[in-house]
Amino acid sequence: MELLPKFCDARNALEYHLAIAEMAARAGDASCLARSAELGTFLGTAPPPFEARFVEKQLAITHVFRESAAQPGDVIVKIAGEPVKDALDKMSRYFAGPLPFALANQLGHSVVTIRGKDGAERDLPAAGDPADLSPPPAHRSGDAIRMATERIGYADLERIELSDLDAMFEKFRHATAIVFDLRGHPRDLALAIGARLGNRNQPVMARLQRNVVGIEPASHISYVQSELRLPRPAAPRYTGKTAALIDDASPGIAGESAMCFKAANDTVLIGSAVLPTFPIFSTVFDVPGGAKVSFSGQSARWPDGTSLEPGGVHPDLEVLPTLAGIRAGRDEVLVKAIEYLSK
Repeated sequence: MELLPKFCDARNALEYHLAIAEMAARAGDASCLARSAELGTFLGTAPPPFEARFVEKQLAITHVFRESAAQPGDVIVKIAGEPVKDALDKMSRYFAGPLPFALANQLGHSVVTIRGKDGAERDLPAAGDPADLSPPPAHRSGDAIRMATERIGYADLERIELSDLDAMFEKFRHATAIVFDLRGHPRDLALAIGARLGNRNQPVMARLQRNVVGIEPASHISYVQSELRLPRPAAPRYTGKTAALIDDASPGIAGESAMCFKAANDTVLIGSAVLPTFPIFSTVFDVPGGAKVSFSGQSARWPDGTSLEPGGVHPDLEVLPTLAGIRAGRDEVLVKAIEYLSK
């Protein structure tokens, strides 16, 4: 009822489509999102050439993907001339997902004011290129599969393929522990890897609940529950310790992968909370006026039925980056993971 006046009083297509986006956000379903040409123009049609997240309570640039005047560790103080908090509060009403969803869109069409480590402020165009449909560049360099120490392996799931897994497990055969890096935009490999960890037989990684409303012969409200399980292993299993690196800048498949590793062998999760969205269960439907809304209606839960809300998958060991570390190019989360596994 609260949103009906916004539909009735919409003076143009944009106001009508913003009302649709706000309505979709009220679903509380992170995968529920409205899309249209009008919303794309208003919210941004392409992500910015950098990644930003809150570090030490400031919105900081953590990675620069393409040519830009920004530097890792620069702090964003204004978005389109408004203080960061005001701008994000205004945009958050249009997104059911966590803050990174809003950041990726809000920054994608704005001029931002940044403060460098020298304290000077300058304006910076943050618009991405809508014509650039290439996947986001990788966050990290160096060998994607390597020994981080003499006894600890490291695998960057942003940069390895399914065909690399046999060689990866052979390389780590004598390692006492493996670090799987899920930060950024990991490939969809967690099920294949999880099936080769530990000694559990097809464990449940998540339960999905969907409400069902019956009309005939008697009205009722119930729910249907389904399970997502790891597949049967197809190769010898790795039985050493494992850790997975997660962060709040990577919602979606990173969160689902974290749940998969947790189910496989109780992998230790290190970093900050990440939200799974399970987009494969979403349905896209048309809304009058040229908009589309994706909606899943699913409630994702841990195998024991515990809800993922609030905040999604939480780490076993919270490790947060610092501005000093970002500016120095130190991967503080990976360093802490190696220290933890070396004990």
